[in-house]
Amino acid sequence: IPGSIKKLVIFNNQSLGGELPRGNSFDDWKTYIDSQYVPCLSSFIRNNSSPISALEIWNEPDVQEIPASAFAYMVKAGASAVKSINPNIAIISGGLGYGIDYQDRAGDVVYLTDMKTAYPDVFQNIDGVGFHPYCLSPDGWNKPPQGDPWCSSLYGSISDSIAAFSRISGKEVWITEVGYGTFDTAFQQEYLRRVFTTLKNRVPVSIWYAWIDTMGAAAQGPFGLFDERGVIKPSGNTFTLFTSQNINPTPAPVMLCITDSDCPSDKVCQLPVCAPIDLEQACSEAVDKVACERRVEEKEKLRC
Repeated sequence: IPGSIKKLVIFNNQSLGGELPRGNSFDDWKTYIDSQYVPCLSSFIRNNSSPISALEIWNEPDVQEIPASAFAYMVKAGASAVKSINPNIAIISGGLGYGIDYQDRAGDVVYLTDMKTAYPDVFQNIDGVGFHPYCLSPDGWNKPPQGDPWCSSLYGSISDSIAAFSRISGKEVWITEVGYGTFDTAFQQEYLRRVFTTLKNRVPVSIWYAWIDTMGAAAQGPFGLFDERGVIKPSGNTFTLFTSQNINPTPAPVMLCITDSDCPSDKVCQLPVCAPIDLEQACSEAVDKVACERRVEEKEKLRC
């Protein structure tokens, strides 16, 4: 990872493994947090050798229906544990999945308020509130593609939700995920442009999900800045306008040509650099398949 790229770690149940508490009992969650979550989190921070800029406590607790009081306890305990080991790591409360006006409800305004009611100082030792404003309107725009599998409509307002969350918590809001899965690449590009324009100067961090189309559920539509072949999409090109990073590590496709006597001279494969090669297919017509595969592997090293 280039030195100018910072790392945010999400620490949730997938980091621990094992079973989650069953039901919504605060006592069961407190036992889980005290006996499993905090000890594993502390061990991770102590033993991790790679620099971490920020750590997000859990992922979408509201969507998982974790009681607000239990999540508030998790945030307090987790933040205290991390800061006692490394006070330089920014602590972000787990990305909330609902903005205000979600299904005509107050959404996560109530969740954050309930967290603060349970523990008035819950936000004291953290550095930001995570938020995933999926399907929220960036600037009053509400034009998803007809029949789109991801969002039937864009609701509410990203800006209003950010303002409300910041007011309740007294902290900055970090957009730790935002994105749109669709086969309509023009719409995805325009959505990204409008979202990042809206977020500019409003939040310190905005992270697009996802890097490449192979991430995420296919049924929801591709979320990536790159397609499954590693080729940059229109949304990826627009993303570069909002970042100083060079996000395109993939050179133009190269020709992999096998012209040795053990392979047919017309056997040509055109692949992106470092794309996996099916040796069996590449050498299917070779007289000496072992020698052919060796030649292909040698060329693979040169390409990568």
